[in-house]
Amino acid sequence: MRIGVVSDTHGEEWAVKACILAAGHVDAWIHLGDNVRDIGPLEETGVPVYVVRGNTDLGNICPAEEVIELGGKRILLCHGHQYGVGSGLTRLALRAEELKCACALFGHTHIPLLEEGGPITFMNPGSPARPRGGSRRSMGTLSIRQGQIDGCLISLP
Repeated sequence: MRIGVVSDTHGEEWAVKACILAAGHVDAWIHLGDNVRDIGPLEETGVPVYVVRGNTDLGNICPAEEVIELGGKRILLCHGHQYGVGSGLTRLALRAEELKCACALFGHTHIPLLEEGGPITFMNPGSPARPRGGSRRSMGTLSIRQGQIDGCLISLP
């Protein structure tokens, strides 16, 4: 199973379309907030789309946090601001552990990050529209096969 992961699109539909092109075939999409209204092109791909709201998604009824199971793995979805991800991943790690998740996906910082090798895989796909911290426009993918989660960060042109 291959999953496309995006966050922080901030109303830039062209950036969402660039993610779709860069990802190629995926079995599902995840949008981690800050303009969840941008999911239209993701929904048009015909695969399931999972969404959580971010700190700028005011008035949106999407959940702020969700646990989904894909490929037999529990995955925590959140925007990250509620766990202070700009200052570290400790609070997010504790929440993922509490919910028995093998993976925690978040955004908010606009800076891509992938931490693998421990009991929990952490991924921030960065932002395809407004990167920060000297990073490039980016997105991520997760591959789940034979009980293993592998993340990949993709720099966009």
